Amino acid sequence: MTESGETKLITCILPKGIAAGVSKKLLHEKGIVSGNINNARGSGHITAKVHQKVGYQTEKEIFRVVVNADKADEVFEFIYNHAELHHPHGGIMFQNALRKSTEYVLPVIQAED
Repeated sequence: MTESGETKLITCILPKGIAAGVSKKLLHEKGIVSGNINNARGSGHITAKVHQKVGYQTEKEIFRVVVNADKADEVFEFIYNHAELHHPHGGIMFQNALRKSTEYVLPVIQAED
């Protein structure tokens, strides 16, 4: 593995079922293979009135991707649009600089005859 130059970590907290689709679009349209998805539970500050009960939580997905700093804003906007974060209760996302990271490269596998 080689050490990357300046990189940024983009983190999204999304409703369940969104992250896998965004990850696939990043792979096919941007060639990014370094996305990670984890499951979580939580509740937002502004929860729909019908769900405001003590201890109410919903399932979330945490989606993280490391990108080169020069492409970070482009990828951030791409994820924002494809994850539909502009909708109410669509989630939240942010990015921050990383001190160090290593490039993740998939191995080349030759097709069998």
